[in-house]
Amino acid sequence: MYALTEDDFRSIEYLNPESFNQLYGRSPVLLPYKNSNDEWKIPFVRNNKVIFIDGIPQASVYCAKEIDDATTDIYLNLLDFIYKRSSYPYIVKLLDSLKYDVHKLFTINAKIDILYKYNQDKECMSDLIQSEIEYLFIVCKSIYDSLQNMITKFWDRNVIVIRKGYIKKKLPDTYSKIIYKNKELSSLNEIIERYSLPEPLANYYYESGRLFDSIKTVRDDIVHHGKGIDYIFSYEKGFAVTEESTIYKNFDVLKKNSQNQNNLISIRPMIKYLITEMLSLLDNYTKSINSVLKFPMETITDYKIYLRIPQIKYYNRMVKELEKTEWWHDTA
Repeated sequence: MYALTEDDFRSIEYLNPESFNQLYGRSPVLLPYKNSNDEWKIPFVRNNKVIFIDGIPQASVYCAKEIDDATTDIYLNLLDFIYKRSSYPYIVKLLDSLKYDVHKLFTINAKIDILYKYNQDKECMSDLIQSEIEYLFIVCKSIYDSLQNMITKFWDRNVIVIRKGYIKKKLPDTYSKIIYKNKELSSLNEIIERYSLPEPLANYYYESGRLFDSIKTVRDDIVHHGKGIDYIFSYEKGFAVTEESTIYKNFDVLKKNSQNQNNLISIRPMIKYLITEMLSLLDNYTKSINSVLKFPMETITDYKIYLRIPQIKYYNRMVKELEKTEWWHDTA
């Protein structure tokens, strides 16, 4: 693998040359970026040399001083933090998996939107939508798993800063082992005492535990018990389920009077809820890690890291439309 030289650090505008001698095992990642002349540059290695090509990223992480396209791009605190402060190869590899899951969140929503708007034959939609909703819960559970894999690596290798003399206990590889005791959700104090965790990190587990429990219940029913999502109804206003549906009964999502005249509920509020909660989970995770562990200086300065996913535009549109109606098309 090619190791960037000090000259490379100076030629790539977003890298911080002062960090070159303070990498401590980190490997800064070559990313598309928008330079100070507002030009897109994509650095990559050829024949043991960094070269640059002109090109606009289509579905990629990129560096820029501000977001390039708010309709398709998103700022995630976790990506910004890892690429700047924690670009260890073993962490970046885990991050790639997490980025893929985030991409799938928005893709699932886009596929459901497209199936409604562009397929006039609604008769065969139920199975297609059902499989997408089931996959959405599987992806959400996978995000928790990826974050736990990442935190165990951080925990083993980074210095704790919460107080002097602190002795770290080894964290389990699975998120569930931290939040459950005898198959019941643990209290904040139980989590702190069992793993000797600093309160900010323990609070991350405690605050995210109830949602994890609900997601895990649905996911385990799908993966381990052969119980699929209940029947999806398809009609002119959109895709819907009954009030007793698996996807709603364990979640506090519905507003009063969320049903239509046939006692059916749009699936859209749940899709928005899960995606929004997963993005919030990533943010809370990053804040908790930063508050208890010490990391080297930033390798990237004056720039932020953004993630471009073309399907985000479907999510943004859904969020706006949900301010007026829970359905794709309100015929009332």
